[in-house]
Amino acid sequence: MDGRDGIVELLRERVAERIDAGTLELRPWDRALAAWARSYRAAFAAHPRAIPMLTTSPVRAPRVLAQYERAVALLLDAGFPLPDVMPVLTALENLVLGSALDLAAPDTMWEIADGTATPRLAQALHAVGGHRADLAFDIALDGFLADARRRLAEA
Repeated sequence: MDGRDGIVELLRERVAERIDAGTLELRPWDRALAAWARSYRAAFAAHPRAIPMLTTSPVRAPRVLAQYERAVALLLDAGFPLPDVMPVLTALENLVLGSALDLAAPDTMWEIADGTATPRLAQALHAVGGHRADLAFDIALDGFLADARRRLAEA
């Protein structure tokens, strides 16, 4: 593969080599998925400008496909029905990649010129400090995993 597709896949491999695929060997499945999500997020947070390019091109890199094979096996072994596996992984990707982009955003996305006009917003921003993106990721990951556990229990 050469040209643009080749460059995209080289970039994908470079970013993905920072993802700890060994986390997919952890048990139970939700612990493994959470650890993989954190590693995945960190890898892409280091290259946020690559996210739009990588998310709009098909995945072809063998090492990256091998990680997805392991993730699929993890979910199937846990008892997820086959039709649920890719939606669960895609939802996790959406969460991870959106959060990786959020990490690249300024610490304060809301610039308040007059704190008296938006006092509650000013207080909320002050209360969270510089950890807004990490706390938001934790909330979203917890919610995602709770929903995945519910889906598995219903299956």
